[in-house]
Amino acid sequence: MLSFHNHLLLKELTSPDTSTTGGGRCQGNVHMTTSENTLMYTRLYIHAILSNMNQRTAFTFAAIGTVVILGAYLALSATPQKSTKTESAPTIPISIKEKLSPEAYNVMYEKGTERPYSSPLNNEHRKGTFVTADTGLPVYRSEDKYDSGTGWPSFTKPIEGNVIFVEDNSLFTPRIEVISKDTGAHLGHVFDDGPAPTGKRYCMNGVALKFIPDEVQ
Repeated sequence: MLSFHNHLLLKELTSPDTSTTGGGRCQGNVHMTTSENTLMYTRLYIHAILSNMNQRTAFTFAAIGTVVILGAYLALSATPQKSTKTESAPTIPISIKEKLSPEAYNVMYEKGTERPYSSPLNNEHRKGTFVTADTGLPVYRSEDKYDSGTGWPSFTKPIEGNVIFVEDNSLFTPRIEVISKDTGAHLGHVFDDGPAPTGKRYCMNGVALKFIPDEVQ
């Protein structure tokens, strides 16, 4: 039941007003459009209804709202969620990893780069074979080594069939990465600014290589 005050208010809202001009209604000296009248009536009507809601009705609405919110929460909690677990990167065998220094591991399996002029192999001039530091795979011969002036051991060609070339887009310009055939370990990069006869410069990280001298006959 509406109170007497709100009953009079609703009666006022629904009674026709003869003070209209051009589809609007005048409230004192303020001209209101039809849409503004409608919005005002709606707000006042809702206020009139809510102000007459007794305590029991308010409690009922609150209880219903609580049940709805709790039900939605339980439903969402029961919904299976997609797993965010990611697969770990492949690891090399422990027997190989134990052979490598932290610097060699960083270069070969984390694609790091050693500091220029830091490798003793820059000054290695004996005849022999350069092998990978992890498995001992032969990759270069001493006859193909030369001083490129870059600070890294450089060669004009690898031992055929023991290295693989892959495109490397980690920097601003694409490069060709040189990796070992057996484990895919990073060795260095190859560039087109080497001497004759190949015109190639195989720029290697010395820490990824070991030198095996030829046996003296």
